[in-house]
Amino acid sequence: STTTALLAGRFNIRHGARRVLLVSMALFAAAFAAMGLAPAVVLLFAGSLLYGAAEGLMVPTTQNLVAGAASDRARGMLVAVNSGVSRIGQTVGPVVTGAAVGAFQGRTTMFASAAFAAVALGLLAASRQPAADPV
Repeated sequence: STTTALLAGRFNIRHGARRVLLVSMALFAAAFAAMGLAPAVVLLFAGSLLYGAAEGLMVPTTQNLVAGAASDRARGMLVAVNSGVSRIGQTVGPVVTGAAVGAFQGRTTMFASAAFAAVALGLLAASRQPAADPV
């Protein structure tokens, strides 16, 4: 995720932050589906790599969008809240996923995560696009 995070700024400038967020969410959903379908550990690992790449694009892109959409007065607070919520998700998410895999079949958990990501992607795609894509 660190490697793609370093590239996210360039992608945001070149392609627009909203488009990069849509692509990263699609990759996120595809990663979970790939992990759910993986018949072997090596393919599960490949899905995990795709997940990391998607997250590496998504985190700085959401920061970019939040910073660009906020007023000068609210920007610092909103970026801090976004960063905090993101870090909580990165910390709690694997614990919750691990517990869900332990409680349910692992594939079911991955497919549920893929479905959740696909719904979020659909909602974002259907949302009203801002007049100017902040970069």
